Amino acid sequence: MDYTIHVQGIPVDVTRKNIKNLYLSVHPPDGQVRVSAPISLSEGEVRLSIMSKLGWVERKQTEFAKQVRQSQREMVTGESHYVWGRRYSLDIVEQNAPPSITIRNDKILKMVVTIHQEAFS
Repeated sequence: MDYTIHVQGIPVDVTRKNIKNLYLSVHPPDGQVRVSAPISLSEGEVRLSIMSKLGWVERKQTEFAKQVRQSQREMVTGESHYVWGRRYSLDIVEQNAPPSITIRNDKILKMVVTIHQEAFS
């Protein structure tokens, strides 16, 4: 059974499981709070457990809010992009050819984009 409760204005996703202990976690990037709770605990006991850790939850949410996030990508030559956890410099090539994406020299992410000559006439 999954549901959301609010504890002092903080939404908490609660999942009931056949487990012994309650597990509280805060997830990036926005500080979403999740609890896995034993089926045997009442909702009041779950709320009390969360309230006892509110200081920790708020600190974690503040940490996530302060973390630098990747900026919005514009898809222009020279921009950095991550592929399979590695950073590559983007090289946009306009050609009258089918679109493709390749990695060159383990450093460059080459993106061929199709141009149509009739669009420039």
